[in-house]
Amino acid sequence: MTKNEKETNIAVVLAHFAQVKADYEAVENVEFLDEMEERANAVKRLMATELTEGERNILILYSEFSSIAEVAKVLGVAKSTARLEIVKIRNKILKKL
Repeated sequence: MTKNEKETNIAVVLAHFAQVKADYEAVENVEFLDEMEERANAVKRLMATELTEGERNILILYSEFSSIAEVAKVLGVAKSTARLEIVKIRNKILKKL
């Protein structure tokens, strides 16, 4: 076997190895995404069944503004009050998961 043939064979093996590795990583990512989807669905179910309408509305505000200060402003409460409510809601969800 010539040096050029050896290099070609090595390149083919490395390319095959790279494809196998990519396939393996893709499977891992799919499993991770499935787990995240399951968790997201569980949180949605909890939000629908375990939270009050007010708690859901606070989470919606927080998801829209991503700012406790903005949530407090919309609700007309102190930032510390808004923060406390968000933490309580978060803990309520985590406790049920």
